[in-house]
Amino acid sequence: MIDFKSINKKLRSKNKNQYYFMLGSILLSVLLITSYLTIMNSPTVQTILPPGGDSRKQMMMIFAVAVIGCIVFVNYAIGLFLRYKSREVGVLMALGTSKKKIEHFLIRDVLTLVLIVSLIGIGLGVVSALGIWKLFRIFIVDTPDMVLNISYKAIALSALFTVVIIILSFIRMKQFINRTNIIDIVQESKKSEPIKDVPNWYGFIGILLMLIGGFLGYSSSGFIIEKFSYFPPDWLPGIFYLPALIGLYMIMLHTVVNGWGGRKNKYKNIISTSMMKFEGRQTVRNMIVITLLIAGGYFASFYTPLMFSVSENAFKESKVDYSFNYRQDQNMIGKDDIFDLAKEEDVEITEYRTEPMAILGVDGELETVEENRKLTFEYKTLLASDRFLSEEAYNKLTGENISIKPGEVITILSHDGSNDFRTSEEISIITNMVTGEEMKVTPSKLKLRNNSLFGYRILSDEDYEKMTRGLTPEWLEKIVFFNVKNLEASYDFANLLFDEIVEHSDSKVKQFLYWDPVSKIVAEKEGKEYGMDSYKVDYDLKDSSDFRSNWKYMPNFAIMNKIDFLKQYAVFLLLFVFIAIICFSAVIVILYVRSLTTGLNNKRVYEDLKRIGANNKYLQKSMKSQISKIFFSPTLIGTIVIIAFYTMMLYSNDGQFTEQEFIGLGISIGVVIIMSTVIYILYKLSFKKICKILNIS
Repeated sequence: MIDFKSINKKLRSKNKNQYYFMLGSILLSVLLITSYLTIMNSPTVQTILPPGGDSRKQMMMIFAVAVIGCIVFVNYAIGLFLRYKSREVGVLMALGTSKKKIEHFLIRDVLTLVLIVSLIGIGLGVVSALGIWKLFRIFIVDTPDMVLNISYKAIALSALFTVVIIILSFIRMKQFINRTNIIDIVQESKKSEPIKDVPNWYGFIGILLMLIGGFLGYSSSGFIIEKFSYFPPDWLPGIFYLPALIGLYMIMLHTVVNGWGGRKNKYKNIISTSMMKFEGRQTVRNMIVITLLIAGGYFASFYTPLMFSVSENAFKESKVDYSFNYRQDQNMIGKDDIFDLAKEEDVEITEYRTEPMAILGVDGELETVEENRKLTFEYKTLLASDRFLSEEAYNKLTGENISIKPGEVITILSHDGSNDFRTSEEISIITNMVTGEEMKVTPSKLKLRNNSLFGYRILSDEDYEKMTRGLTPEWLEKIVFFNVKNLEASYDFANLLFDEIVEHSDSKVKQFLYWDPVSKIVAEKEGKEYGMDSYKVDYDLKDSSDFRSNWKYMPNFAIMNKIDFLKQYAVFLLLFVFIAIICFSAVIVILYVRSLTTGLNNKRVYEDLKRIGANNKYLQKSMKSQISKIFFSPTLIGTIVIIAFYTMMLYSNDGQFTEQEFIGLGISIGVVIIMSTVIYILYKLSFKKICKILNIS
C-alpha cells in the first residue's frame, strides 16, 4: 500500500523543475543582497564614504532598488511555483487527504528548502563579494586601503532579508492552501492575472508624470532648503519621486495592453497583444523591476567614466606641473635639495618659482543645522580663514601682469567654472589673526581663473604688506611652483618628492583638509567644541587614498594626480563597479526567466494555434512580439530615464556642461551601447530557447 509520503514524493518528482526555479530564484536573490551588503558594510567602504555624502546616498538608493527588485522577483517565483503546485495538491485532496495535513507538510517541506538555499545564498554571497574584490585587486588596482573585512552587520542584515523571504513564502502558502475548495486549487494553475482595458492616454500621462516626478524629486531638497531654510531628511525627496513611479506603472500598462504602434499595429498583433494582456499584472510588475534595476546599474556605471574624464581634464588643464605649499614654521625641503633629487632621477626642472602667502581671517555667513533640522544663517565678522597672495606674488607665479586697486580683493576661480560653487567672492572684512587688525575690502570686478590657485585671494601689494605685518610663521606660508621638461617621465621623482615633503612636515601640520585654524579659534571663544578636531590624518598611511584625499598640505603634482588616480579612488570605483555588476546580473536573470515563463505559460495556446493552421513563421512572429516588449521596453525606458537624470544632475551642479562632463557622458553612452548589445544577445538566445520549447523553430 502506498502511503502519503510516497505519493507526495512521486508527485513532487514530476514538478522538480518548479522547485528548481523557485529555489534558484531565492538563492540568487539572497546571494545578490548578501554580496551587496558585504561590500557596503565593509569597514573599508564605511571609512572611505563620508557620512551624508552623495556617494553614500547613491549607494543606499541603488541598494533599496535592488532589495525591492529581489523581493518582487521572489514573490513572482513563489507565485509561479504555487500555481504548478496546485495540481499536486489537487490530486492529494482528491485522494481524501485533509487540508490540515497538506498544509502542515507543504509549509514544513518548502520552508525547510527555502531556509537551506538562503543559508547557501548567504555563504555564496560572501564568497562572491570576496572573489570580485580580489579579482579587482589583481587585475585593476591594488592599494593598502583595499582590505575587505566581513562585517557582522552584513551577515545580520542578510539573515534579516532571509527572514523576510521566509515570511513571504509562509504567507503565500497559507493563502494558497486556504482556498475554499478543491476546484479553486485545481484551477489555480490555469488562472491568469489579466488587465482590463487601458485608455490610450495612459501612455502620455505616464510620460508626463515621470518627467514631473523626476524634476520634483531631484529639485525638492534644494527648493526646501532655499525657500524654507529647512534641511529635509534623506527620505523626504523620495516622496516627490512617487509621481515618476506611478508614471512608470502607467507606461508599462499602456505598453503591455495597447503597445505603441497605434490602432493599426494593435490589430496586426492581436494574438500576442491578447496573450500579454492575459498575464498582464505579472508582466508589468517584472518590467517595472527590470526598469529600476537597469536605471540603478547605469547610474553606478556612469560614476567611473565621469571620474576618469574629470581626472584627465584636470591633468590637461593644469598650468603648473608641480605645486605645493607649506607653513613657514616647517623645516621644509629646500630648492637645492629638490634640484638634487631631480638630478638623481634624471629630471630637468624648469621655471622654479616660490612666493610667500598669508593666512588671514575672513567674514561670512555661518550656516548651522539645528536639532529640528531648521537652517540658521548668522553673519560673523570673523568666520574662517583663506590663503592670500600679494599682487606681485601672483604675477610672478603665473607670469601675468594684473593690477588691483587698494581696498579690493580678487578671488581666483576654476578654469571652466565647474568648481566656482565651492568658493565665494563675497567677502568684506579680512583680519590679521595675530594683531587683530581688520580691513574692509570689496570684491574686484576682475575675474581670474587658475586651477592651481583656485580659491586663493589676491590683495594689492600695499594692502598685503599692511595686513600681514606682525604675522607669526604659523600664519605665513610659502607656495612653490615649477615645471619639468618631461612630465610623463617624472613619476618616480614625484613620489620621492612627496615622501620628502611628508618627512619634513611635523605634527603641527598633521591636519585634515577642512580643518580651519580661524574656525577653531572662533568655536573655542564661544565655548564650543570644534568638530573638525575629530578628523585626523596619519603620516604612516601617506600612501592611502584617505591620506592623499584629506591631508590639508597634500602636494598637487600633475603626474601623480594622473597615474595615481585609480589608486586614490579605487574603493569608490570598485564599489560602483560592483553595484553595476549586481544590478545587471539581476536584470539578465529576470529577463531570461520571465521570457521563458512567458513561453511556457502560452505553450497550450500555441499548440491550439498550430492545430487551426498557424505556421511556424506566424507563431515565431507572435512570440517575438511578446518577449521583445519584455526585453526592450524596460531597457529603453530605464536607459532614457537615467541618461536624462544624469544629464540634469551634471547641469544643475554649476549651471553648465563642462568639457569633461561631455567626455564623461560620451564614455557613459559607450557603456550603454555595450550593455544594450549584451541584452540584445540575451534576447536572441532567449527567443531561440522559447522556439525550441514551443517546437516552432
